[in-house]
Amino acid sequence: MKKILIVKLRSMGDVLLSSPVFQAVRSSFPKAWIAILTTSPVYEILKISGWVDHVFVYDWEKIKNQGFISRLLNDYQIIQDLKKFNFDLMIDLYGSRRSSHFLKKIGTGFRIGIELDHQKGAYDLEVPVQYRNKGSVLDMDRKVLELIGIEVNQSVTWKVPVQALSYADTFWKWAKFENESKVIAINPFASCMTKEWEIEHWVEVMNQLTKRNIPFFLTGAPFEKKKIQRLKNSIHYKVQSYTQTSLIGLMGLFKKAQLVISVDSGPRHLAAGIGTPTLTLFGPEEVNRWHPYAQDKHPVLIKELSCRPCGLSVCIVLKHKCMRSIYPEMVIQKVDAMLNSFST
Repeated sequence: MKKILIVKLRSMGDVLLSSPVFQAVRSSFPKAWIAILTTSPVYEILKISGWVDHVFVYDWEKIKNQGFISRLLNDYQIIQDLKKFNFDLMIDLYGSRRSSHFLKKIGTGFRIGIELDHQKGAYDLEVPVQYRNKGSVLDMDRKVLELIGIEVNQSVTWKVPVQALSYADTFWKWAKFENESKVIAINPFASCMTKEWEIEHWVEVMNQLTKRNIPFFLTGAPFEKKKIQRLKNSIHYKVQSYTQTSLIGLMGLFKKAQLVISVDSGPRHLAAGIGTPTLTLFGPEEVNRWHPYAQDKHPVLIKELSCRPCGLSVCIVLKHKCMRSIYPEMVIQKVDAMLNSFST
């Protein structure tokens, strides 16, 4: 194979979970020119991963607000750009109407993916549709690569660039962390409200960490700045935060942190991907599907209810009971246990 295209038009967490796939394709075809079509902002760290040679960005957050004609023109331009490369192999991870349409219109190369309900025969080789949404996201990706005889490891570790570590050193000095070896990162918000925890609970956790003289900082996406500020306004002491667009800086911060506490969101996959222990507060999603990590290093706090996993982005009847049933003392107890295990 001379030229390979991987397509993963999904959210940040989904793309990060596919890291072992990118590494497996590179290992199987070390001399090939490999490109990926994916969403922002993950493209930034894929560029420096060493697994791909080029990243095409499909900025859905920007495109979705455009008119119908503008979206059609944008898709047409992407197709024309991809056509120029005459790919020998095209790998569609997860698969959707849009991604399969892109591959079909490109018109060259051998196509593999997961069979679609609405479009039979979209690929030259297909994983049967009954395997869709069975097992973890990585399990689905693994089945796609098995079509061409490629084995995928369970996990890989992202390389953290020097500039990321340098940024973290600067942030540590700016934040004046006294106990540098025990700094915790807290990522309190998610893409949908059913995955989020109550502000009051986060405040209690932060207060308990402060009493224990454990330094911490907050992280969030740029669109979460107002939520981060509301959280900071709820306490009487100063807390530093990182809400920039760049995932390079966030990589460095997570690498230097001893632990990342997070709800079920994309950044916690980044932390796990670079090898930093995580503690995840899990709500409506299925753990086996979205958490393919070792529980000793990446435990989850979860309240099992008859209604979960529901996967809903809005909970009308039970008012987010799965998240409300996780209490601050449960988080602090787990944090204490994890920190103690790190020091032994």
